[in-house]
Amino acid sequence: VATTFADKTVLGVAGWRISVGVVAGFSAVVGLAIAGLVIEPHAAALATRTGQGCLQVFTTNMPKVVQLFKYPTFVLILCQGAPGTAPWTVFPFFTQWLELACFTHA
Repeated sequence: VATTFADKTVLGVAGWRISVGVVAGFSAVVGLAIAGLVIEPHAAALATRTGQGCLQVFTTNMPKVVQLFKYPTFVLILCQGAPGTAPWTVFPFFTQWLELACFTHA
């Protein structure tokens, strides 16, 4: 729908801008609904930890992070995940490539 609507103009606004606005509006509504309806189970524990500074949290958690890198499977998962994200950055441009390759919307 967004691809065929992209080259249209509605009330002087480009169709692709309307498509992006609809998705942004829907995302905002979902975010507000989650913020209003979901109960944080550890809210009391989080309220007591607010006295810690950023440096203190970093120094407390850094040994835990270093411990994670001692597991070869964790390092392998990270190494697989980095190149695995590359195709997902390309997929949004497939419709543009098809349009530039002389395909029509029909």
